[in-house]
Amino acid sequence: MQHVLEKIKVVELGGYIVGSFCATLLADMGADVVKVETFSGDGLRGQLGAFQGYNRGKRGIVVDPRRPEGKMVLRKLAENADVLVQNLRHGVAEQMTVDYPTVKAYNPRIVYLAMPGYGQTGPYVNKPAFDPLLQAMSGAMAAQGGKGKAPVYLRAAISDFSGAMLGAFGIATALYTRAKTGEGQLVNSSLLNAAIAIQAAEFLDYEDKQSSFRMGSLGRNAINRLYKTKNNWIFIGCVFERHWPALCAAIGREDLLKNSCFKSFSSRRKYALTLSEILGDLFKTQSAGYWIKRLESKGVPCSRVNRFREMTNHPQLLANDLVAEHPNIELGIVKQRGMVVNLSDTPGKLQRGAPELGEHTNEVLTELGYTFEEIESLRNAQVIK
Repeated sequence: MQHVLEKIKVVELGGYIVGSFCATLLADMGADVVKVETFSGDGLRGQLGAFQGYNRGKRGIVVDPRRPEGKMVLRKLAENADVLVQNLRHGVAEQMTVDYPTVKAYNPRIVYLAMPGYGQTGPYVNKPAFDPLLQAMSGAMAAQGGKGKAPVYLRAAISDFSGAMLGAFGIATALYTRAKTGEGQLVNSSLLNAAIAIQAAEFLDYEDKQSSFRMGSLGRNAINRLYKTKNNWIFIGCVFERHWPALCAAIGREDLLKNSCFKSFSSRRKYALTLSEILGDLFKTQSAGYWIKRLESKGVPCSRVNRFREMTNHPQLLANDLVAEHPNIELGIVKQRGMVVNLSDTPGKLQRGAPELGEHTNEVLTELGYTFEEIESLRNAQVIK
């Protein structure tokens, strides 16, 4: 075996982020992923950068799942698959006859991931589910804003991406079980599951629990937050008590150590706004580069705030092969993330960029046993593209 999921066949139904990115993580590990789309395509195809980022490494086909002939194509795909990934709306898999009980009946070895928005049961199962809605519902937006402050929308689709990772983890554990028992199983998760999972510290309640102190969207406290410099933003992350005197030395304000208002963590928290004003005025006097050099020289955890485009040439990412390139018909050479999980003996591979709409329909149907004449007949009937 050269790659950990080599020879594992995956069928992906659905789209947007959670289902697409989950299947891409499997493709990165060497799986043969076939992305099934309707004629209108994945809802993110209009956002080229997003689609490329969530869908590399796959082959793509177009099928009309409403037609009997289209349902037969889906059946043949599922019959030959090891894994099926779907994040369809509640009830849609049943309409397409690719729900778990149906697929299991003819392919008992299938590992079937269902990743709906709010789970399989309950009063929310038919509600629309997009990441910002889950951010709002789960408390993530309120927590990011801070107590008494406006909630904050997180640009990164936290429930989608964590849901994709939960899905890939569930599939991997189910494949491990299948290797021992010979039987597949249903892997159930949801965007709601993911939104709760990534807030494990916050999603904990007990009597007399104290609310977490935060300074809104800028950070946790005066010495663990964002600050504007003369030309950019920086983040200082003073976590341990030893970081406080190191910070004072780095900024040339050892006098703050003698101020009773800032003597301990609890006092610095009490006078956080006052300390933030002092530090904020100071950081604005010099550039980000100047302050990063001073802070690092004293061992103060800190980082310059970078933009995505800057990161594609960042030496730390390049040193760890975290930037990959793919050719694309519309965009030319695309730079995107490299491998984010590395196995020493079965490393996975960057197979290809994201597929064009219906790019591999002929190839995949031929592998399923369709003749050239049958494929052309389906295309003329607009069952496939």
